[in-house]
Amino acid sequence: MTLMEILKHYLTKHFEQVFVLLVLVSIALINYFVPQKLAFLNFYFIPVILGAYYLGRRMAVLGAIMCVLMVVWYMLLEPQAFVSEPSEISTYLHIGAWGGFLILAGAVVGRLHEKLAGEIATTRELYQSLEANQQLLNRANAELRDYSENLEQRVQQRTAELEESKAAT
Repeated sequence: MTLMEILKHYLTKHFEQVFVLLVLVSIALINYFVPQKLAFLNFYFIPVILGAYYLGRRMAVLGAIMCVLMVVWYMLLEPQAFVSEPSEISTYLHIGAWGGFLILAGAVVGRLHEKLAGEIATTRELYQSLEANQQLLNRANAELRDYSENLEQRVQQRTAELEESKAAT
């Protein structure tokens, strides 16, 4: 097994843990290195939307809540790094609105994913049912063909028996 195959298997098996780790690392790096923190708040929509699509609504909302809590924590540690408007209260309102929209985006995209997954499952079930019916029709068709061929032989056989019975009489 090559290194890439091992890495792919690990990432596939532990996607949720890797995803959460990447979100935490990105939050920490952005809040530590980027001076205009309010400008990067919309970045968090990306992991939340990806989480909603790949992990479902519940995990996306939990991820969004985690992002909001981490940003609020950083804001409480260094409120001056988040202030870009005249008052600190407007910054809190900005982060509150951002957090609400982030959670809403995770819930909406997660719900859409769940609906799509349900429709795909229904389609898969219908396809399997169609396949089963197709197999039944193929069997019935083969039995009818077999019966038709055997019927002709039976008629010939019965005719021969009647001819022999007629000749014997």
